[in-house]
Amino acid sequence: MTLGITSIGGMFCGFLSNHIDIAPNYAGTLMAITNTAATLPGITVPIFVGQITHGNQTIGAWRVIFFVTIGLYIIEIFGYTFLGSGEEQPWNKGDKTNNGAVENGEAEATPLNTKETKPSYTNQEE
Repeated sequence: MTLGITSIGGMFCGFLSNHIDIAPNYAGTLMAITNTAATLPGITVPIFVGQITHGNQTIGAWRVIFFVTIGLYIIEIFGYTFLGSGEEQPWNKGDKTNNGAVENGEAEATPLNTKETKPSYTNQEE
């Protein structure tokens, strides 16, 4: 159990930093999407545990729950190992038009470390 919990730390370090690796301009959006998907088991697991253990509070019932958890972790490990990538994705740069502006989401596709002056939206006298 200690080894398994320790391994979860490595898993979190990998997939949380991966959002910035694959698409720094959309890391916030990706985090929101993956966090939403990661929250869904928090809704379904109590229902699953309740169905397995209702009227059956035995070690065998809990063993089933732990083996299902282990199986899901193994699927996640292999899925991320073989399908995961840290390479920047082509869609991170956005679609360029002929005049060089970015369509759909210009602000999010602009690199964070530029020294461009941004337009002021305050009321200025002309």
